[in-house]
Amino acid sequence: MYELSSRLGLWAYMSDAVLKDSPWLGLGYTAATRKLGLEFDPSLGSGHSIFLDVFIGGGLVTLTVFLLLLVVLGYHSIRVLRSTRNGTAFAISGLLFYVLIMGSMGRRLIPSPFGFTFWILVSVLPTVASRLSAYTAQQAATVLSPMKWAHSD
Repeated sequence: MYELSSRLGLWAYMSDAVLKDSPWLGLGYTAATRKLGLEFDPSLGSGHSIFLDVFIGGGLVTLTVFLLLLVVLGYHSIRVLRSTRNGTAFAISGLLFYVLIMGSMGRRLIPSPFGFTFWILVSVLPTVASRLSAYTAQQAATVLSPMKWAHSD
């Protein structure tokens, strides 16, 4: 279990530093979080939050783009869950939920299994959602076809 008492102070310190020095473009990735973390408390290290890392590294511009990406992924995740009720759809959407929860408190989007999972979801969720909606539209067109109803008499 994470100890949040010191982490909240670290997050406030890092956010203040970015807002004072470069709020729009940030301070740079990885180096800024490590440097600021060591200045605040050497035992804590970096902020360990994907949202904070994106904000410190790229500023408000990058944070806005990242949040928009998450909104789009959430939209596609809901589309996948509504289109079909199978285990694969649940697993894909569940992974997005896992990434958001774990990423907000303890993981980073660096080359790691966690980061790999996040970037795979960025490509998989829109693809699966579009294929399921195309399949559902094709299936609906087949069921509602006038020729099918004409022959059922």
